[in-house]
This record gives sequence, C-alpha cells and structure tokens, in this order.
Amino acid sequence: MLIIKNESRILINIKLNKFRNKEVIEIEPTFYEFMELFEKNITIEYIASKLVCWKRGEEGKEDVLKKMLREDYDIIGIDDSGRRCQFLKKNGEIKDIDLDNIISESTPLTYITELFWENTRRKLFVLSRESIDGIVTIADLQKGPFCLFTFGLITNLEIACLKFIEKVCSEDWEIKLSNKKLQAVNDLFEELKEKDEEINKLQCTSLSDKKTILFKTNAFSEVYEKFYTSKTKARNLFTRIIRIRNNLAHSRKIKHNFKNWEDILETIKYIPLLTSGIREIILK
Repeated sequence: MLIIKNESRILINIKLNKFRNKEVIEIEPTFYEFMELFEKNITIEYIASKLVCWKRGEEGKEDVLKKMLREDYDIIGIDDSGRRCQFLKKNGEIKDIDLDNIISESTPLTYITELFWENTRRKLFVLSRESIDGIVTIADLQKGPFCLFTFGLITNLEIACLKFIEKVCSEDWEIKLSNKKLQAVNDLFEELKEKDEEINKLQCTSLSDKKTILFKTNAFSEVYEKFYTSKTKARNLFTRIIRIRNNLAHSRKIKHNFKNWEDILETIKYIPLLTSGIREIILK
C-alpha cells in the first residue's frame, strides 16, 4: 500500500490490485483533515461582498435612498471623509456600526456559523487593514467557499459511516436495506465492475442507505444519544444532512427545501460532532 500525503494533510490510500488480469489502482475512502486547511487559508473575505458606501459630503440622502430602492440594498455604508462608522437603512434610519459586528477579513471561514448562530439577521462588517470595506450576511453562506466547506464536512461524515458499518455490521448490512434499495446497490456495483473500477459493494451505497443501516444497528445509539435522547430526532438530523448534501451535489441553493437558516446552521453544527462520535467507536 502506498500512502501519499500532501501539504493540505489530505491522506489518500492507494492499493495496487489485479482485476481481470489488469493492474488497477484502488483509492480507499479515508478521512480528510481539512479543517486546518480552511482555518489557515480560506477566510471570511472569500464570501464577503463589497460594502457600497454613501459619501455624505457628495450626495444627498434622498438620492441615495432612491438608489437603494432601485438596486435593492437593505443597508449602505456611510463614508465621512474616509471614516466608516455608520450605515443607512432603506427606511432612512442612520445607525452606528456596533463593534461586536466588526470582523477582520482574516477571520477563518470555519467560524462563520458561530457568528450567525444567535441572530441570522445579523450584518457583519469586514475590516480590511484600517477601513471597513466589506459586509457579510447570512445569504453569503450560499457562496461557493462555504458550500465547499460544508460538503467536505458531509464527505467526512459519510466516510465515518462507511468505516463504522465495516467494523460493526460488515456481515449483515445488506439485510437492513429494502429489496429495492439493495437491488440498486447491486446494479451499481455490477456496472462499476464492468468499467474495471475496483470498489466494494458497501461503497456503492448512498448516504441515505447508510442512514438506514446505521439506525438498524444497535451500536449506533451510542453515538446519537450523546446529542439526542430521541431516536426520531437523531434520524431527522440525518435526514437534514442528506438534504443539504443533495442540494450541494445537484447545484441547488444550500437553503433549498429548508424553512429557515436556523435549521441549516444547527444541522451543520452537528455534522463534525457526529463524525467525531462515530470515529471514537471505530478507533476502539
């Protein structure tokens, strides 16, 4: 087995196998320790929007309000000879920028869910050097960098689920799926074999299939009971994770089929906790 380690600390296990008299490379699913990569390299500035400002000494307030209505701005910064300490709301109200809502452009993107946790309507003003140049709202979580981060969290969770099933119920996982679901897995497995792709049958299961297997496995209760006393609530959490995963995989907005941002933020909060709980059992 070869183990390749790159600067991002992403591990890839590669096996050389003989398959139908051909030498093929098998890439085994493994955990991606990408949190450090995001914390050091992907910051708030990658999702921030430029803060449009009203230069109070050059434009009248009524003209600016008309512009805000025309261009659908909720707020606009106020620039007083280079000083940006206030903003104008579309109802004409002028407010001071609260120090608690100012963040550095170097703030890691991994912190963003915590910043919106208590108030999804919050406006975050981004400080670049000595000037407030950007703004971040909850809608900016629809942008690529955050979606990539979230998809990475879910990928790690799915790999953890795969390893858990291999360890705990490798002999009987198939009987936990319905005949229809198992047939779909078998069909995909045969299709990939025809393409000379080295893969085991369990790797052909979807995240939804893995959810079904996990909740029919008694040992999995040791994981979710750390967060929920109710199996139904834990199952609903997993359903929301799958919904987010499918939204991202099919180029939909991350908020698609969610009533509010609070549900999304809570779901994302629990993904690494679930992954960590599963890995604890795997490593026992």
